[in-house]
Amino acid sequence: AENVAFVIVEVRGSDPLILEFSPGAEKIFGYSRTEAMGRPVSMLLSPEDRDKLDEVLFQMKKESRLSGFRTLMRKGQESFPAMYSIYPLLDETGGIYAALGVCIDITNQKRMEEELLHAKDAAEASARAKAEFTANVSHEMRTPLNAVIGMTDLLLESGLDPVKRDYVSTIRSSGLSLL
Repeated sequence: AENVAFVIVEVRGSDPLILEFSPGAEKIFGYSRTEAMGRPVSMLLSPEDRDKLDEVLFQMKKESRLSGFRTLMRKGQESFPAMYSIYPLLDETGGIYAALGVCIDITNQKRMEEELLHAKDAAEASARAKAEFTANVSHEMRTPLNAVIGMTDLLLESGLDPVKRDYVSTIRSSGLSLL
């Protein structure tokens, strides 16, 4: 897949070096295989993660896989979100000689997640505005409507002919249904 990178890193030295760099890694990171081979893996890490390599190497001795989310760096020092897994590669004695890193660029997923959050916020704001508008309109309608209903009660108590009494009754029942 084009958004999946495979990188094999030699881990015996103090600054782990890239031993293998897949076509997916070329696409994601922006380095050619030739540019990346033999260079420190730290060039792919965000500045705040570069000093955590020793910690990762220590964890690899205890676990068969490390995984999570990290911010990684492209060739132009552009950062991007990634989901990663690191697998230790063992030699014939069981010692770790290298690590296979697999990472997936999740920039598009993060962008969609942000768009969904903005859409959710907009929908909630719209719902709040609608509720506020409805409450205001309801309050503004209730007062004059009560006056109309009160006036129809007075008209019904007066001596209206049957046709007019029917009209006023219709007005009154319609007004009551609006409350």
